[in-house]
Amino acid sequence: MEDATMKRNNPYIKYFIAYGLFCLGSSLIHGAYNNFFPILLQTGNPNFAKGAGELGFGLNAFPTSIIMSIDNVFAVTLALIIGVWGDRTPRRRGYSVIFGIIGALAFSLLPLVILTNKTAASGDTMALMPQLILTIFLVIVFVFMHSGGSQLRLGYSYNI
Repeated sequence: MEDATMKRNNPYIKYFIAYGLFCLGSSLIHGAYNNFFPILLQTGNPNFAKGAGELGFGLNAFPTSIIMSIDNVFAVTLALIIGVWGDRTPRRRGYSVIFGIIGALAFSLLPLVILTNKTAASGDTMALMPQLILTIFLVIVFVFMHSGGSQLRLGYSYNI
């Protein structure tokens, strides 16, 4: 009898470990985003700290704060929209994985876009406008997927 019980609980243990690792990775990615992305946006601006880095878009503090607040806006709005939708769909886990994969892909493309910046153009926002637009687009995709996926994950995390 104990062997049958252990066999039934094994998938839940594996799922619990996978879910924990997924949440750990998500927290690490979001922490790196919150710590390093504002520095990247402001590096090259004369009002920003000297020696912060070599590559940057040279934005002022106000546009940087607007870009960084996108995740809070998404979190508040998606808590309502995706939270209700996620409660009604039977495929919450599958959608959560899809959201996670797309978000991780968008986040992993950010360094590739940033590395296309030329050091000589660092701080020149107009010269780096195509990279800045692509970077902001990737950030919006990442933050949307992270916020939406976390709303889906919250719905079934209590079932573990």
